[in-house]
Amino acid sequence: MNKAVSLLTSKMTLRGEKGFSRIVIAISSGSIAIGMAVMIVSIAILFGFKDNIRAKILSFSGHMEITRFTIGDNYQNEPISLESSIVREGSLVRGVDYLQPFIYKAAMIKNEQLSKGVLFKGVDQSFNRGAFADNLLEGSLIDFNDSSYSQEILISQKLSEMLSLGLNDEAVFFFIQTPVRIRKLKIKGIYQTGLEGFDENIVIGDLGLARRLNNWEDTAIGGVEVFLKNFDDIDRVEEEIFDLMDYSMQLEVVSGKFPQLFEWLKLLDRNVLMIIGIILVVASFNMVSSLIVLIMEKTNSIGTLKAIGARNAQVQSIFFSIGFRILLFGILYGNGIGLGFCVIQHFFHVIPLDPVNYYMDAVPISFEWGLFGLINILTVLVVAACLYLPTFIIGRMSPIAAIRFS
Repeated sequence: MNKAVSLLTSKMTLRGEKGFSRIVIAISSGSIAIGMAVMIVSIAILFGFKDNIRAKILSFSGHMEITRFTIGDNYQNEPISLESSIVREGSLVRGVDYLQPFIYKAAMIKNEQLSKGVLFKGVDQSFNRGAFADNLLEGSLIDFNDSSYSQEILISQKLSEMLSLGLNDEAVFFFIQTPVRIRKLKIKGIYQTGLEGFDENIVIGDLGLARRLNNWEDTAIGGVEVFLKNFDDIDRVEEEIFDLMDYSMQLEVVSGKFPQLFEWLKLLDRNVLMIIGIILVVASFNMVSSLIVLIMEKTNSIGTLKAIGARNAQVQSIFFSIGFRILLFGILYGNGIGLGFCVIQHFFHVIPLDPVNYYMDAVPISFEWGLFGLINILTVLVVAACLYLPTFIIGRMSPIAAIRFS
């Protein structure tokens, strides 16, 4: 009897399926593969967008910004000292990577036809050159001079086109103060981020020049930008730095400085979670439906197995095994399709984007291997759990009625 059960069981495999059963199996495996590929691509694109947007923002601004509290014009900061306690102690907070001093100056760039108001941001040798270099379209970064200050600047492509200024041209700046100061500064590089707030307004220059224009001491700065080792530590570090500050200082976090961008990223998070949830529900429904169809088609074989002594648990395990193999094939193909697309898009940028609306010229990809693995495990657990549901039909089948079924 055991040999007979084993013989019938061996025939109920994926290899031996033909006709309608093969079509059902192909559809089930294909739906799992498509769902898995969509989940992988969605996660890769989501984190690609988040990483790119964050990188662009952090190439201009730290995770948080410490300045002296002022009422009125935020672009004419009251000075703080590089030797102040908040600068010294802030750099020692756990999770802080480094501090970058800056000075903002309001200015006008003028040519023969028009003028444009800009924000001159003075930086020094601690400027995050590696991160900002990715934004450069032409030229190079500023060469800082230890003994004096550099008269080189970086402007955006948008400002370059608007004011008809090119690489190595001299731009006339009118710095807004009393009295107005005029400087000719050489364009050393042209950048583009796709972030309108930066490209239309920010000019990068030497902190030493801004300090000289303000008649400040050599240790005076307008504020410091705090860069973290891990973005996820931002709430904890904000609390610790805030506790170190006195009443005359203020702290601004990057998510509060650019709320529209971070709200957009949160919306993307919610959309991807909805997509993953819907795909898991659809994949589970497809697998349950397919297994029910296979059980109905194999009713005669089920009746024969039960008639010769096979227990319900044995027969149920056969169909669970069939469903699980379909699931694994689908996951395997889905990973191949999803990762294959990600690799092609990452290296060849086959899907372009409009930088005006999306802040980048191609769909970005980030290979989040940990999350890819988690999605694979979650899919196996959820769909495999659902596979048990249709197998309970087997326990309600009468051997005689099942054998007669056609």
